[in-house]
Amino acid sequence: GPWSAAGSRWPPATDRVIGAEEVVVVDVIGAHRGYHFDVNRTFGRPELDPDARAIAEIVETATRGAVDACRAGATVDSVYQAAARVFGNSPFAEFAGPMSGHGIGLETVELPYIRAGDHSPLEPGMVLCIEPGIFIPGRGGAVIEQEVIIQPDGPPEVITPTPMRMW
Repeated sequence: GPWSAAGSRWPPATDRVIGAEEVVVVDVIGAHRGYHFDVNRTFGRPELDPDARAIAEIVETATRGAVDACRAGATVDSVYQAAARVFGNSPFAEFAGPMSGHGIGLETVELPYIRAGDHSPLEPGMVLCIEPGIFIPGRGGAVIEQEVIIQPDGPPEVITPTPMRMW
């Protein structure tokens, strides 16, 4: 519902019933043996509102594009731009988040922040959380996060074990 547009903010406790047509965004964060993990997923029932479904599908496409851009030697900006191109061709472009992810490791959120203008190169062994999102205040949003390891050659290794599509 509307709280799915809040990005990384936690909603207050409430007895509000989630409507069958609304999405639910879940962010699972933790650590294992000193290394952090962070996985965002957007859930919805078959009755999902058509706009909510469209938002989730656009976010899924943007996430896939940004993940594919995660290659050794590419820049942080090029990963951001891969998601931004998808959002820019959608009716929800103005609601795209200003970041499309971050580094992760000994802390949950580390540099680099995946945002426009950062021309730092991606290096083999870097671990990134790729999470472009759309956030429409008071209405809803979607985020799908994939953790990846930059490989010396070719596409990144995706280490997130859960399916991307949960609607």
